[in-house]
Amino acid sequence: MYLDQVENKKEDIILKKKLMQIKDDLNHPVKLQILNYLAEHKSASLGCVIKALRISSARGLKYINDLIRLGLVESHTDPPEYNINQAQYDRARSIFNDIIK
Repeated sequence: MYLDQVENKKEDIILKKKLMQIKDDLNHPVKLQILNYLAEHKSASLGCVIKALRISSARGLKYINDLIRLGLVESHTDPPEYNINQAQYDRARSIFNDIIK
C-alpha cells in the first residue's frame, strides 16, 4: 500500500511539473492571441495569423511550433495551415481557465 502511494506521489509531482511548464508556455500574450485566432477561424495559414496579429513570420512560426509541441495546435501540409487540436485545447482550457478564456 505504502509503495503505491509513493509511486502515485512521484507521478503527481511529475504531472505537476509538466503542467507548470505548460502554464508557463501558455502565459504569453501572443501565444494566447494565436490560440484565440485559430479557435475563432478554425484554421489559418501562417501568413493569415501573422498579418492579423501584426507579428513577424519568425516569431509567429516559433510560437505556433511551441503550441504544436504542447499539442494544442495541429499542422497540415496541403494546404499549409494550422488549426486547434480541439480535444487538447478544451482540456487545457478546463485546467488553465485562469489563462485561456
